[in-house]
Amino acid sequence: MAAASASMLCIFIVICSPLPAPSTANGEVDALIDVKKMILKDPLNSLQSWDPSSPNPCMWMNVYCDANGVVYKVLLPRIKPYEALSPRIGDLQNLEHL
Repeated sequence: MAAASASMLCIFIVICSPLPAPSTANGEVDALIDVKKMILKDPLNSLQSWDPSSPNPCMWMNVYCDANGVVYKVLLPRIKPYEALSPRIGDLQNLEHL
């Protein structure tokens, strides 16, 4: 009986625990979406394919990945250089070209 009570308590705790904030499985997606949010004007719509529901940023326009699927290059054509970039750009650890 005590084992059953302990099991029920564990299940209750798991069910009632707060869920973490939604996030993609890919931190690079999160970082790139934060970059997109900081850009005020995108005259060429070059960021329109940047979709947070897409788990693979390698399929996005102007995002280039290496053979391992890691972002190494991001192009932001006609984006004003004085616009602030998200600090999350640092999360793209293999970024060689921006």
